Amino acid sequence: MVLFILERSGESAAGFSAGRKLGGAVRRNRARRLLREIARLHWDLVPDGHGIVLIARQGIFRNSFQDMEIEFSRLLDSAIGSGGRRLMQRG
Repeated sequence: MVLFILERSGESAAGFSAGRKLGGAVRRNRARRLLREIARLHWDLVPDGHGIVLIARQGIFRNSFQDMEIEFSRLLDSAIGSGGRRLMQRG
């Protein structure tokens, strides 16, 4: 997965994307639902006044849900510490 984070005025918000390389509409929708659920469960980690965008990449279905949760937390911690640049999971 890829994580973008940026400061914004107002409430925090999230966006989710899955490209056509993942497969058909069913697979893309499933990937977005997985990302949406991870963000919902860990929304308290997102600082107030920030927006995040999660992008599903090839191989998202190879990882367990717990692994994706851990990776989301790691990416978010890294993004907050780096001032909000693009961060990508390797592997």
